[in-house]
This record gives sequence, structure tokens and C-alpha cells, in this order.
Amino acid sequence: MHLARITDTAQFNQLQEQWNQLLLSGDSYPLPLTHEWVSAWWKEFANNRSLCIFCVYDGSTLIAIAPFYKEKSHYRGIPVQQLHLLTDGHSPYSDVIYNAALSSSQVNQVLRLIIQQSDSDLLIFSKLPETSPTFKSLMRSNEAHQYNIVTKQNLKTPSIKISGDWDTFFKQRTRKFRKSINNKLNRFKKQPDFNIECVNVSSVTHPVLNEIIEISKRSWKASIKSDLGSDIAGRQFLLDLVEIFGKKNCVNIWILRNKNLPVAYEFHITFDKIVYPIRADYADDFKKHSPGSILEYTVLKHLFDEHVIAEYYTCADNYWYLNNWSNNHREHYTVEVFKSNIKAHSLHFLEKHLIPIARYIKNKLPLKKASNNITHTKLDYINNDNN
Repeated sequence: MHLARITDTAQFNQLQEQWNQLLLSGDSYPLPLTHEWVSAWWKEFANNRSLCIFCVYDGSTLIAIAPFYKEKSHYRGIPVQQLHLLTDGHSPYSDVIYNAALSSSQVNQVLRLIIQQSDSDLLIFSKLPETSPTFKSLMRSNEAHQYNIVTKQNLKTPSIKISGDWDTFFKQRTRKFRKSINNKLNRFKKQPDFNIECVNVSSVTHPVLNEIIEISKRSWKASIKSDLGSDIAGRQFLLDLVEIFGKKNCVNIWILRNKNLPVAYEFHITFDKIVYPIRADYADDFKKHSPGSILEYTVLKHLFDEHVIAEYYTCADNYWYLNNWSNNHREHYTVEVFKSNIKAHSLHFLEKHLIPIARYIKNKLPLKKASNNITHTKLDYINNDNN
């Protein structure tokens, strides 16, 4: 085996056909790992980072692609040179792309080659699914080859299998949750000015895109500048996805309106029979009408009644409102691989041994008396996102 590095965006773009052929060699065709998705992400979030994609060959045959970016960063306040998979909070998960015919031994060889030939202090394999060949291999390699590794749980994403009929699925939800949803539906139906529409979006000129931006500006996310009005890169990334996947008939926006005023939406990309709800917002001034819950119910019921989609992959963490809909979760992990230089060894010792001791001591200390002043965290706002 040998590898080649791609550090130029033009070369990255030329890799599209080979990249997707590797993905298609497996049983599934995951949207967040497609070249189209990853290249759109890089276009908007490259910032001052450098592209560093490893292409691994067996002879003249491309067998794996490891999409990293390289940057100077800080780890526990210490300057480091790191490689990081091309992902962040805008992507549901990430991974190295392999030919599905590779054995576990060959996957080990691929990763060993990448780690050995990288010139960074550490490699960060972020948001790896627990079923990932990369995750499994790194866990085995940690024991067999003594890599200095730290594993951290990342997302625990609820997923809903669309099988059977809606009534049966809904009856499997808790009685308390069904009662809550039915009460919200009854209040909603008494408001004649509300309506819900599913809009197929094929281009960035579609007027519904302006509506969802306006909804986002009126959402709680505006208070932390993560709405589509404030987050320019995030907005453009969404439009890039429309540009790419809209022409493939993959983009749908479910929108709830009050008369002609947009109130809430879900932005979906349907790919390989999986619905990815990439983003959702609701206008905070309509919170009392529970627009997020109403829209979620309507979408899921439609998917069950339609019997075309296999899965609704929520693309989020295990927030309470999503757990009401599903007991099925996909675990994701971040694996940090420390190289063999003195700095990396020291950082690994710090992260693996000293930090856990410090946390243990901190947890044993008596808690200070709680303040009467309530401070809302970002998580509090996230947990209110489906009202």
C-alpha cells in the first residue's frame, strides 16, 4: 500500500467520481460522506485551514480516502499541529471512505499508514459512527499496536425506522407523550389560519428559502447568533446543498404558515431512502402554538402513510423531544490519536490520566449554594426547540 496527498481544492473536486464509487461499493450510500456534501462543507468552512486528503492505493487501485484538514490549534491550551476530519456541527457524522471489500486487517493497514505518514501532533477522527470500520479498527489498534488514543463519546442520534403503519407506531409512544401531542393537535386544529405545506425545492431561487431564513431570524437561535440571518456560512452551506441536491429532486421543505406568515419549517434532504432533517426552526412569537411539535408529527405521519422512506435520521443529539419519538439511537465517537513525539505523549498523559483525576477531585468537592438567579445555557434553548 502507498498513499498520495491532496492539498489543492481543484484536485479534491476532480476526485468526485472515484470518491463516490468507493461509497457505492458498500450496502448503503450515506449522504454526509458523499463527495458533494463534503466538498460543500469545505467550500464554506475552510477558513484558514489547509486541505489534507489522503488517498490510499493498493498498487494502482484506490482503496481508501481519508478527508482531513490541517490546522494550527490548541489542545488544553498547548499549541499543536492537528489533522481533523472534514466535519463540524453542520454534518451528522464523518468517516474515512473505504472500498467495502477491504478486510479488517486491510483497514488496519490503511489507518496505520495514514497515522505513520502524517506530520501532525495528533489526528482527530471526529463523529465516527460506532459501526464505522475506522472506529472498530482504532479500538483494536489501541490494544494491538499501542497507539496513544483517547476516545470520547460524541453524538447519540435518535433514528426512526419507517416500517409498519402510523397508528401502531404512535401507540408505541408513551401515554403521557401521546396525550401531550393530541392536546397540541386539538389546539392547533382550532386555529383555522394555520396551514402546512411540503415544498419541493429544485433551485436556490425558490421563494420558500427566503421564508425559512425569515423564520430562523425570529427563532431563539437569533439570541446566540446561530440563526440563518446571523450565521452567513451556515446559510450559504444550506444553499449550496440546495444547488447540489435540489436538481436531483432530493430537497423538500415542510413549512407551517399562519395565513401568509411563515412560522416553522423543517429542511429535508432525502437520499438513498433516508430522510435527513438538516435544519429546523420556529418563530419564537408563535411558541405557544407548539409549531415544532405539530410539524414533526405531520412529517412523521406522512412518511409512515407514504411507505417510501426507510428511515428518518434526526441528525441531532438525544434531546428529550426526539427521544419521545424513538428508542433507537446511533452512537458516535471522537477518537484522538496522539503521535509519538514528546509533546503528543505529554498531551496524551494529560488527557488520559491527569484530567480524569482533576474531574474526580472536583466532583468530590462540596457544591456551592445554588444562586437564585437562573442562567439559561445553550442546551436549555436547544431543549425548547421543538415546542
